[in-house]
Amino acid sequence: MAISFLHFLVVLFSYVIYMRIVKPKVYIKPLFMIFLVFPVLASMVAMYTNLYSIDIILTIELLYFSITACFIQTYPAIYSWAPSLKITYIMGKNNKLLTKDMLKKHFNTDNLIMNRFNDLQKDGFIKISKGNIDLTLKGKFLADFFYYYRKLLGLKEGNG
Repeated sequence: MAISFLHFLVVLFSYVIYMRIVKPKVYIKPLFMIFLVFPVLASMVAMYTNLYSIDIILTIELLYFSITACFIQTYPAIYSWAPSLKITYIMGKNNKLLTKDMLKKHFNTDNLIMNRFNDLQKDGFIKISKGNIDLTLKGKFLADFFYYYRKLLGLKEGNG
């Protein structure tokens, strides 16, 4: 339904404005609030006010959340410059052929790892205590989710 896509575009536009104005240090909480919590609240208001029938609202929201789930899955790769994305971006910006060595110059593995470490800490997935790193409850949930998801897909550790 077109209204589901329009709903997604309105929320996406709101998110872009928020991110450009507020520039938060973490992105998970605003992403969750703007794309999931606020639309649920809006749907509840729409149901309460009888704006549309419940079956229409549920149909709209089902498609909206399907589109949103796809967007949220791609967001970390965009936000964190996943290596594959960065390679294709660099190649797309150059008007000449590149060698592997030319591409390697754009990467610093220490920065790549430390940036992800800092993101996990800022977003509350890990904590540091007396020099030791530990998963928070949120981090354990994320780790378990991906462990079982990979297991479901039949992917072995280090593959996929």
